[in-house]
Amino acid sequence: MANTLLLSAQSAISGGTYPRRDTYFVGGFVQTPPLDAFGNNFFQSGFLLRGYPPYVYGGRQYHLGTAEYRLPIAHFERGVSTLPAFFNRLSGAAFMDYGTAVEFLDPKRWRQLFHTSVGAELLFDTTLGYYISTTSRLGYARGFSAEAYEGGKIYFVISTPY
Repeated sequence: MANTLLLSAQSAISGGTYPRRDTYFVGGFVQTPPLDAFGNNFFQSGFLLRGYPPYVYGGRQYHLGTAEYRLPIAHFERGVSTLPAFFNRLSGAAFMDYGTAVEFLDPKRWRQLFHTSVGAELLFDTTLGYYISTTSRLGYARGFSAEAYEGGKIYFVISTPY
């Protein structure tokens, strides 16, 4: 088990005559009941700006950066009796997200268009059915723009690890 620093940068720009005005959206996690997420094959967006409502910013281009520091807390590698569910690892993470989705990125308004959030998470790595790896995140994020959740946001998400 080792400490990890995750640095991620993503950008995309679309053009053409796509019928919808906003091609890309950034924002926080979508809240959905867990059984609906599994039953409908619903996956959370990779365009995350935690601490903000889902789809809060939209446009024909998006830019996102993430810095996340992860530290190991416990390494279990244990299951319950003969059930095919195993608890692998418990980790902690502190992060900062920085990004936007806009129609046109005006360099003169750079600071007004980009939004920041910070937070912390507990990550539970599990294996289900011997083959399906999942990471459950229990976290708190606080955004610093007017559109962010007032007082921050507590969330719980089950996803695939990255």
